Amino acid sequence: MGNKCASRGEGWSSPATGPKTWTGTIAMFDSRPAVRRMVASLSPPRRVGVGAGGRHGGERVVTTLRPRRWLALRLPVLAILITVVACAQAGAPNGRAQTAGPFDPRGLAPPAEELPPGFTADPARTSFEERPDGTARYDVAYARPAPDDDSTSGPTEIRFSVARTHSGRDSADLLAAPAPSTNFDQALDLAIRESARLDAALAAQPLDDPAPAPATAVAAPRAPASNAPEPAPATAAAAAPPGPSISSPTIIVDARADDAPDVGGGLRLGGFSGLYALDKSGTLFATVTDRGPNGDTYVPGKKQPVFPLPNFSPSIVKLRVDSGHLQVVETIPLRLLDGYTDPVTSSRNVTGLPSYDGGEVGYAPNGKDRLLIDPNGLDTEGLAIDPRDGSYWLCEEYGPSVLHVAADGTILARLVPRGLDLPAPGENVRGLLPEVLLKRKPNRGFEGVGIAPDGSRVFALMQSPVSNPDKKTGEASRHLRLVVLDTSESNEPKLAAMYVYQTEAYTSVGAEEQDDVKIGDLAAVSATRLLVAERDSDEDGKHKKVYLIDLAGATDILNREDFGGKTLEQASEADLRRLGVEYVRKSLALDLAKLGYRPEKFEGLALVDPFTIAAVNDNDFEIDSIDARGKIAKSGTASRLVVVRFPDPIQ
Repeated sequence: MGNKCASRGEGWSSPATGPKTWTGTIAMFDSRPAVRRMVASLSPPRRVGVGAGGRHGGERVVTTLRPRRWLALRLPVLAILITVVACAQAGAPNGRAQTAGPFDPRGLAPPAEELPPGFTADPARTSFEERPDGTARYDVAYARPAPDDDSTSGPTEIRFSVARTHSGRDSADLLAAPAPSTNFDQALDLAIRESARLDAALAAQPLDDPAPAPATAVAAPRAPASNAPEPAPATAAAAAPPGPSISSPTIIVDARADDAPDVGGGLRLGGFSGLYALDKSGTLFATVTDRGPNGDTYVPGKKQPVFPLPNFSPSIVKLRVDSGHLQVVETIPLRLLDGYTDPVTSSRNVTGLPSYDGGEVGYAPNGKDRLLIDPNGLDTEGLAIDPRDGSYWLCEEYGPSVLHVAADGTILARLVPRGLDLPAPGENVRGLLPEVLLKRKPNRGFEGVGIAPDGSRVFALMQSPVSNPDKKTGEASRHLRLVVLDTSESNEPKLAAMYVYQTEAYTSVGAEEQDDVKIGDLAAVSATRLLVAERDSDEDGKHKKVYLIDLAGATDILNREDFGGKTLEQASEADLRRLGVEYVRKSLALDLAKLGYRPEKFEGLALVDPFTIAAVNDNDFEIDSIDARGKIAKSGTASRLVVVRFPDPIQ
């Protein structure tokens, strides 16, 4: 922090004897990403006796921790994090600090009357948790109306988060584990992480340390300047993230996009499929829309997609979690290489219309007028960000395809199954993927894509088994194909391997039939381990699970299509065992349904840090159905993103 709380330079510490004491530390930040600046002020450590009276039974020292000059800053949101170390006399069992009548953290957060005029507490964002182990947490938010002009200085919202820990060393671990001391950058990293609990978002590069830490302190890394996210940390030696201790997976953020931007026709942006964490704060993410607003019609008697907005361009969408709201920060339409024009949009932007007559044909809302085939059309379902340059890897269902996309949305390459003659020169089409993928069931192509932490491998997983040799076989099968690309040279990807992922049996998860058990997304943990979202097809269904899979030891079936005289989809589990074909190893990591997250289309999964994942749903742009007259019935389903914290690293 710059100012250490130990008198002997050993990091945070507390007296072994003497009266109970506490030490306060504060981090403060401006939550507006557009401002790109940060202001912080850290008070020197203070030690005062506890039990001397005062509100909540503790001595009031908030004026020393909260200088009035902070309130004059022209910041829209001021978030203040206070770490309180409550210590005990010698002899506390196991060396853990315990107190009789422990200091109440609520004593450090002032009432509204002590703040500038106009602030009132928000009951919905005020909580106090007293834990059995003696630790505690208090969160409170105050707000006031924004002024009509710029004459009034100071923030319109102030948030306090106060944590009481067992000891000074515990507080140090909370701030910057595993280092015993911390510096300014690390304190701000804590503020960023805790912003999820404070319902704040931060995307800024820290300024220079105003109070440099001792040379022995460990410096926190600076945020990358490019679009590339922070490299994913290794999980083997991962330190627990700051925050309250938990004993089981817990939803720590639950945000909804209740005010998503309008996309035309009375519809709002949605259809989020795929998810990737832009940093480790748990507040900033990238996702991608699917092919756009659509419903189903029967022409004649065959189900076909209806597109109310045929010119809609599938887009990469950047999201921010703020105060329980899921906000759209940026939308990046997918577009052709420079010099090419899409035949439908008459611009570089592509559409979500079918790219070839592969079982699907798009229709206008009246169900009669057939829409154009767009060779550039994409039904995007997943994305990952290349840590080397910030470019994107997407997957889509029509081809099915894997796409390499520049940070500005320009399609650099579209990798399709061999044998697919797709006239889309503006997408740099390459026939690289296994030809058998052309047998995909309509609207069941690639559903998830992930990238190894070093960018050397890209993984793409089919949503359902392919129809090999026929639709009935595919719908009864549990065998999905997982494709691995060697992307050591991102401009020259190579087909590296293909493995078998086995979905759960429909009888064991409460689904009506095997075809209802699908993949929603995947996220890479390492070069061989992946998280896979698996779901049923029911709103409020019970099968919304995350599995950890390992490719090590699995059989590469890339050059094999005969499995004892059967196709992979025809073969049973026993057939594959007899042939020595090993599935990817699979173990349950999380049951989201048990945590109350049960949307029908759980189609986005992201690894935030070794202890944290995030999930988002595809709300179909709130479309429930489209009737024969083209009238849209809305579902009212909002895009909903949750962040889940694990007690132990995901490995």
